[in-house]
Amino acid sequence: MNSKRNTKYAIYIGCGDMEIYGNITGEIYLTEGDVRVRRGGLVDGMIRAENIAIEGMVTGRCEAKSVQIMENYRLNGGCCFVALSIARGGIFSGASEVFTPPSDDDVADFVKNKADTDRKTNPE
Repeated sequence: MNSKRNTKYAIYIGCGDMEIYGNITGEIYLTEGDVRVRRGGLVDGMIRAENIAIEGMVTGRCEAKSVQIMENYRLNGGCCFVALSIARGGIFSGASEVFTPPSDDDVADFVKNKADTDRKTNPE
């Protein structure tokens, strides 16, 4: 999906890749796929995708496995990632947090606690 138009406020939810050439104010949630903010593109809001590449300007929050800020481009805001790369001349101004996937023990504890809760709320 390519976005070249200017919008007031939008929420995009879907899968597949998205390239942004214009201005978007709002939220972008891709369950599968990558977001690329192209040269001249501007996102004011939230982006959540598998991978995010910034060749424009983002003001808001990015959440992805991989976030790349290309040379001479900028992210202002929060960033949650597994891998972050900033090219020489790229700018990141904001708070960052490394996403740590849950361990197998965490998942097992969650499943056990969920089963215990289900048994207490739905006794047979």
